[in-house]
Amino acid sequence: MNYHPLQIAEILSKKCTPVSEEQLACFEEIKPEGRRRFSIWLTRQLNKDLFRRHRVHARIVPLADRPLAVFRPDDELCDMASLAWELHKRWEVRPKMVSVYTRGPKCFKIFSSNAHADIRNLGSLSHDLLLSELFFKFLREAPARAAEWSPDWEREGDLRHGEKLPDVILRSEGTAVEMCGAYSKERLLALQMFVCKRLKLNLELHGPAPRDKGGAT
Repeated sequence: MNYHPLQIAEILSKKCTPVSEEQLACFEEIKPEGRRRFSIWLTRQLNKDLFRRHRVHARIVPLADRPLAVFRPDDELCDMASLAWELHKRWEVRPKMVSVYTRGPKCFKIFSSNAHADIRNLGSLSHDLLLSELFFKFLREAPARAAEWSPDWEREGDLRHGEKLPDVILRSEGTAVEMCGAYSKERLLALQMFVCKRLKLNLELHGPAPRDKGGAT
């Protein structure tokens, strides 16, 4: 993938935010020997106020290569206890300091967007970075899904009091996509009820890959 900096800034404004340095490098198809070139390119964009860099703590986990579960509107409600337990295990990793990137001040003048990222909240940031990883996976492997990607901040006006929108809706598919944090079984069930029974959409749950037996903590 080779993108103009303004195209990247538009993605950060309208599709996913924040992104990690590794995710940002994907836009430039950086090879190991090209890291110095990428560093120069990135510094130039930061100086132009297209991007902002933040040093923060996050839980970095690999993305599962397929959905954890898929539900349809006519499916019965599920007991989510085993999925909730598995999610808690997969998110049990030690936070580390990382660089993440959000849109810079110049983007606010160019692109109209409600994009926001709670980068000081460890749980929200870790979730959002993994959600960005899913967007990049779609960008590489299913570009039609990446094009349809409509994040929750663009749909906040659709909410009733007390409701929580799924992370992403792929409108042409009639599918809602949720990146699961260490959710409780009650939250997972409420999500299935809201998406499948009220919105009448398919629900695709994504999350971290299984941890290695003795994996990092």
